[in-house]
Amino acid sequence: MKTSPPIQVINDKMQSIMKKITIKLLSLFAVVLLLNGCSEADPILYSGPTFVSFTDGVVGDYFVQADNTPYPIEVGIPAPVGNDVTVNLNVVFASGTAGTQYDLPSSVTIPSGSVIATFDVTGHFDNMTGRKDTLVIELVSADTASFNTVYTLYLQQFCPFDINDFVGAWTAYEKSDYEDDPYPPYTINFALVDGEPNTLVTSDIWPFFPIKVVFNADDPANFYWRMPDQFLVDDLYGYGEGRATDLGPGPFSACDLSASIRYKIYVSAGNFEQSSLQIVKD
Repeated sequence: MKTSPPIQVINDKMQSIMKKITIKLLSLFAVVLLLNGCSEADPILYSGPTFVSFTDGVVGDYFVQADNTPYPIEVGIPAPVGNDVTVNLNVVFASGTAGTQYDLPSSVTIPSGSVIATFDVTGHFDNMTGRKDTLVIELVSADTASFNTVYTLYLQQFCPFDINDFVGAWTAYEKSDYEDDPYPPYTINFALVDGEPNTLVTSDIWPFFPIKVVFNADDPANFYWRMPDQFLVDDLYGYGEGRATDLGPGPFSACDLSASIRYKIYVSAGNFEQSSLQIVKD
């Protein structure tokens, strides 16, 4: 015969059920209050003094291309006002010359009702060969902020890299660490290496075994090339295995097609050659 549960058990179960219901109701009430509070909150509007500052960082890299595409710089104020806000642009430092390497307006104006304005720095591609210039610009007016009022811009000529531009004949200028005078200029011919991106090979560098070089253009501000450590010959003039390697990365320009590097030819006993090499495309 089935029997009913004790009265105490029933009471305990009812209390547990009521407790869960109460918790759910309180949670729902809290969510409603939160949503209601969010919907009724008034936005906080800035009502302090007007001040002008650079709004998109204070350092920039300007890669001047052949079409002289300008570099925009942004200034702003915290809230719109009912009048134009004009700020002067003062050159604190320039390694280049205004009108030759770059052009810069004397001021910039944020129109009435706006909070942002931009001005352009325009570089002169043809006058920047082999240069890396620095331009430091300061905002000057009664309304300038106490922060972000000085902008440093680094300018340099930029040409896109194409390994095919580096194939062919180059004139080499070389100075050995072990000779008083430079070697006479000579010709280096570079060829592509199948299956190895951005890699060229030449047999025109002493001791006239194939030597590979690798070009890296990942960073537009820092094109460089390497001569990876590599095997040349089993026996170099009776001193054992001959190898070649650079002494660090060397810069190259995709604009004027020139490059330089320090390298060495060595065996286990020491160096056969250690030299500075500069090359210019013919």
